[in-house]
Amino acid sequence: MKKIFLASAIIAASSFAAFAQSGKQNFNPAGFSAVYVKEPAVNFSDRNNRKIVNSRAVRDFAKTFKDVVNENWYSTGNGFIAKFMLNGIQTRVDYDNRGNWLATFRYYNETHLSPAIRHLIRSNYYDFKINLVTEVAVADKTAYIVSLEGERAFKKIKVVDDEMEETEHLEKSF
Repeated sequence: MKKIFLASAIIAASSFAAFAQSGKQNFNPAGFSAVYVKEPAVNFSDRNNRKIVNSRAVRDFAKTFKDVVNENWYSTGNGFIAKFMLNGIQTRVDYDNRGNWLATFRYYNETHLSPAIRHLIRSNYYDFKINLVTEVAVADKTAYIVSLEGERAFKKIKVVDDEMEETEHLEKSF
């Protein structure tokens, strides 16, 4: 089960880059079907568009993220996505068509990383700089995918339940 979750978390985190650049994203944590972003569907400043997003998703979002007022909603083939920036953390929340929460992705730098996770990574990769942290929450599990940069290489490390594994290694060419 852990391996399935970890593989799904890595796939989801890796595919965010494609989503951010192309406007499309394949998302498949724990067997959920692919989610494709078609276009922005709802802007909360437009009262007429509020009906497009499932009311259960809107209620869950408002209950979970009380301080957020500037989110953008996107319609997908299989549900809805809410995206927002708060306190330097980019967040994406996925819901299915019925308004059920599927996953939360948070993207941030080292300063927002928990001290325990930062210590675990730093103690093993002390010559590397932490460039980006992708936190993926699905069901009751949270995975951290950490992008590192060293003098001679780039690495991606995943951390789940205090278990750390190197998932990618790329040598720099000089």
